[in-house]
Amino acid sequence: MNDIKNEDLQKGVSQRKRTPRTTTQLPAYRVAANILYLLTEVARDVPRKMLRLTDRVLLDASELLKCIAFANEHRGEERRYYLSLALANIQVVKTGAGILKHMGYLGKERHTMLNGMLKNASAQVAAWRDSINREGQ
Repeated sequence: MNDIKNEDLQKGVSQRKRTPRTTTQLPAYRVAANILYLLTEVARDVPRKMLRLTDRVLLDASELLKCIAFANEHRGEERRYYLSLALANIQVVKTGAGILKHMGYLGKERHTMLNGMLKNASAQVAAWRDSINREGQ
């Protein structure tokens, strides 16, 4: 009879923990990619005279993705640095989205969706950074 023993379960759990996630599998990266996608859709509908602002917001959202990818690739103090930079980029994107909303180029529904994604990304990145501080990675 094939009984599963407790040690078999523990062995399976420990093997799963050792498998590192690729950058694209990180929840924070996926949320940041969705933020960039949503902002790209918004930028498509914005008049040309607003290109400077929308380009800047898109650049900051791209930078957010890069910071999360770099944080996944590095360890220790560099990882903390990139996660802190990612949090700063989230705030900058949030400010740019607020400006777009107040100027009438970002609808209430999209702005609410974007704010939710930004809050989610901020919570994930902050939790990641805090866990690194606790573990001393």
